Amino acid sequence: MTIEQIKESLSIQDVLAHYGYAINRNKHINCPFHEDKNPSMKVYEETNTVYCFSGNCSTHGKSLDVIEFIMKHESCTRHQAIMKCKSLLNYQNPNQKKMNLIPQLWQEFTNCFTKSKKAKSYAQSRGIENLELGYNQGRWHNKKERTEDEIKAAQNMGYLLPSMSNKGHKVWAKECLIFALRNAKNEVVSFYGRSINQSGHFYIKNRQGLYPSYPKATTKKLILTESIIDAASLLQIASIVESYSVLALYGTNGLTEEHRAAISNLKNLEEIIIMLDGDEAGSQASEKLAKFLIDQLGHSARSCGNPNLSIKIAHLAKDMDVNELWANHLSEGLFLELLSEAQELKPSSNTALKIINANYYIYKTQKLNIEVLGGINIEQMDKMACTLRLTRIPKRNALDKLRQNLNLYHSGQVKSLIKRVAEEFELPMQELRLVFANLIESLEEVRSQEQDAALENQLSKRSLSKEQKQKALAFLEDEKLMERTWEDLGKIGIVGERISAMIMYLCFSSRKLEKPLHVISLGSSGSLKTHLQESIAELIPEHEVINITSLSDNALYYYPKGSLEHSLFVVEDMDGMSEDAQYAVRELKSKGYLKKDVVLKDVKGKPRTVSVFVKGPICFAGSTTKEKVYEDNANRCLLLYRNESKAHKEAVMKQQRKASAGRVNELEQRGIKELFKDVQMMLQPIKVVNPYAEKLVLPNQVFKPLRTNAHYLKFIEVITFYHQHQRTIKTSQSGTRYIETTIEDIEWANKLMKDVLLSKSDELSWGVRQFLERLKRWLEKNKVESFRMKEVREALRINPANMKYYVQQLLRYNQLKILGGSRYRGFEYELVKQNDYQELKSHIDSVLDTVLEQIKSR
Repeated sequence: MTIEQIKESLSIQDVLAHYGYAINRNKHINCPFHEDKNPSMKVYEETNTVYCFSGNCSTHGKSLDVIEFIMKHESCTRHQAIMKCKSLLNYQNPNQKKMNLIPQLWQEFTNCFTKSKKAKSYAQSRGIENLELGYNQGRWHNKKERTEDEIKAAQNMGYLLPSMSNKGHKVWAKECLIFALRNAKNEVVSFYGRSINQSGHFYIKNRQGLYPSYPKATTKKLILTESIIDAASLLQIASIVESYSVLALYGTNGLTEEHRAAISNLKNLEEIIIMLDGDEAGSQASEKLAKFLIDQLGHSARSCGNPNLSIKIAHLAKDMDVNELWANHLSEGLFLELLSEAQELKPSSNTALKIINANYYIYKTQKLNIEVLGGINIEQMDKMACTLRLTRIPKRNALDKLRQNLNLYHSGQVKSLIKRVAEEFELPMQELRLVFANLIESLEEVRSQEQDAALENQLSKRSLSKEQKQKALAFLEDEKLMERTWEDLGKIGIVGERISAMIMYLCFSSRKLEKPLHVISLGSSGSLKTHLQESIAELIPEHEVINITSLSDNALYYYPKGSLEHSLFVVEDMDGMSEDAQYAVRELKSKGYLKKDVVLKDVKGKPRTVSVFVKGPICFAGSTTKEKVYEDNANRCLLLYRNESKAHKEAVMKQQRKASAGRVNELEQRGIKELFKDVQMMLQPIKVVNPYAEKLVLPNQVFKPLRTNAHYLKFIEVITFYHQHQRTIKTSQSGTRYIETTIEDIEWANKLMKDVLLSKSDELSWGVRQFLERLKRWLEKNKVESFRMKEVREALRINPANMKYYVQQLLRYNQLKILGGSRYRGFEYELVKQNDYQELKSHIDSVLDTVLEQIKSR
């Protein structure tokens, strides 16, 4: 198999799917070659390549084909990458024999289906019992007649998966209904499994083939469905089978190279009907797929002999899919009506402009070929700067090519270029004016589409299926909701900081309230403060999270309308934020909006004042290495200090080693994270009333009691808000709907907030306090009462500048006294207070517990 054959046969989508990268609606993925929170690598199906737009990426400026992507991803040689490509294509060297278990397994699956009442009952409930189906009981490999070669072949094809249990194997798609995928020869070459016990979709390793099969060459009408079970549903309807070919996609982004090749070869094709799910994702995917088919496959089919190919979209009812509609109604007429009402999508007038990739467009006429090198800037609306390479058609010699960079919105530059092209290429100027006018319009249309797509990607909402909603509700209705949340946070890899994780997660949930809570994480460099913040932010739906690494002074004033409202605003490092940017964030926290008057000039050049208004509120989360946060920022946030103890670091490193050894169930972790996102979608804004609020008294030692009291009460409200699906909704005299706080909510708030209140009550900063407690343990261990800076610094391995700062602070707050010595020989110090911190902690615990007991007794 040659390199060209590999590139033609292996699609970039299949390579990405193999490595677990999901392509979003805008054909982007998170680039695997740099830290990429917002997808910056675009997938170009036309050229079978990918390109990363981030300047931070080592691949920036170069498109990668399938071989180059694998080379980069696996850090391997070109030969190794080619061998990997061959394995993905299931390539077999003519000199080697390879055992093909597919026919044997399919026979096993079909036999099991005929004997399984459970599988038949499920198929009947889905309305698809009248088809050739299989069922995987997961027992094929346990039969005595299985040879070692068969077991090894089953492992290679992905039917038997490695397992950490003593059983030795985990079976692919166990207890799943099995559908056969077929090649162009109608041979079974792969499988799809659908769980009959819960939601689950499984494709065998190196997926290939189509369902139910390749469309017949005589096909005139073709229906595309979102899933295999949807296609199976349509195959139950005789009139559809008689008039249409049916082809299943593999999800909303599941149009593979095989699909394209199969459709392109249909010479008599007259009509394609796209019938995807009736949810938001299905609707958006339908339009995108229709446009793609028009621009790509549509042209190919028309060139094969049918200039009247029409591409239509059949719209299903909201949140309904084909199988659900069929299983509920079993109505042939209903589907025939849907097909008859399918709406045709007309080809765009912008057919002369071809987008090869983001950095290369071609605009072609009969006499001129114009290449736009480097693409265009989609953000700049006041200009259209680009570099053009113009070639005369037909090209006579090297002089029939011009290169020019210019601003297409600058009439003088455009006129000058038209004049030059007319003279050197001997073309009519009037004709060239029309060419350039059409080129500019086409580029404007591309820019508008790219801007809409970027905004749509930024604001697109997560949609839940019926099953997802049921699971999320079951989670929220669990009587042990807080305990389950606590446990699941541990399952996603959070080690030793569960209290901080719980506080942060609940604060992030408060973004839906009128007055959200805000969080700042404090810790030294390398203390994983940013990691914890990012891990909890991953539990919030993506469309409600804004992740940034830096923020300019006026950036917040120009966010798209509605994009900040009730969003989680995560700043990776607050230390880099300017004072103006921090002020804007504080205003959004306190007031819930930003308003700024700026001076602009009107069309006559006269200055006028325009108000810029940005609506919040936001839930803010940031991290810093500073020991003390600016007072105005600290007053508006809960301060969470990272655990920097030796025991915690050992626990984290143990978890890292476990992950590196492959002993972490990543599939389970992803499932839990997705469930958390679904849970967040089920939380709705509602007023919370705390009938115990007047009885809740903070310890007298708390500094800034007004702000701290407000945070404490709000945190209790957030816990109540999190339990909204377990509380009775009441209505006030004014008609406002609300839920009430329970004593259990206050108990959880006290349990989680004790350390926060302790830090608010301590006169020492967190870093100084941590040093002091370490110093006490060192003195006790060494059974001494006094010390010198040098011996403590060496024993505790502390930076000299930090050591000096800590001692100065402790002297300032009368925690140390000087016994003797000099500045030249070093001073000798002694502790003044031994148990002040323990006493303070005990007092805070006592006050909170006493107040709670009084409430319970009443």
